Amino acid sequence: AAGVAASVVVRRRRVDRGRGAVTVSAVSQAAWLAVPLVLVIVALAPAWRHGLTTIYGENPDSHQVAGIAVLFQHVPPTGTDVTLPIDTVPSAWRFRYPIFYPLAAASDLGHLDPITAFPALAGLLLACLALGFGAFAVLCLRAPPWTGPVIAAAVGLSVSTLHQVWHPYWNQLWGLAMFPWALLFGWRLVLDGGRGIAVLFGLMLIELGLAYPLALPYPVLIVGALAVAHERYRL
Repeated sequence: AAGVAASVVVRRRRVDRGRGAVTVSAVSQAAWLAVPLVLVIVALAPAWRHGLTTIYGENPDSHQVAGIAVLFQHVPPTGTDVTLPIDTVPSAWRFRYPIFYPLAAASDLGHLDPITAFPALAGLLLACLALGFGAFAVLCLRAPPWTGPVIAAAVGLSVSTLHQVWHPYWNQLWGLAMFPWALLFGWRLVLDGGRGIAVLFGLMLIELGLAYPLALPYPVLIVGALAVAHERYRL
């Protein structure tokens, strides 16, 4: 919500920062809006087919995620409730609180069981990661603006991506959703500089590290190599 509001403010101000500015036509804007809608619908395809909203696939980690979300609705993050199936957060997952609380909060606000809210959140993460790769292609790799929605749709509808949504791998899905945005902000930080971009890059790295630490080295190495190539820093 904050990102959408910020985008509206920036567009109204018509800020042109030269190399990083991209003009988007009304058709392209409609395409950018249509892609996440289509991806969420596709992500919920098992619900349309079976008439049942639940956690699909056979990955047992997702059931632990739902159990932790239920736990967070009753006790603080470090608390214990022995009456629940998941009575405490496993020690190996205690740094991943930020990827559990959205599920707990969404199910609480919607008066839904976390198991019911799970596929909807997974669909939103699918849309987030797809839009991230599309935006990265346009803003960093200088792909034509009209290709952004096409790239986003191609990434979101790929077999490997949908496999993570439907089986589902919660931490990997969060990591994949954060990865393109961390890479995008880091790339623009090297090219344009600015404290705001630096803050966004740092926040994305933190979120990526908390969600899926194994993915953290990739944007760091890529942005570091880019910085050396542009002589921002010397080896």
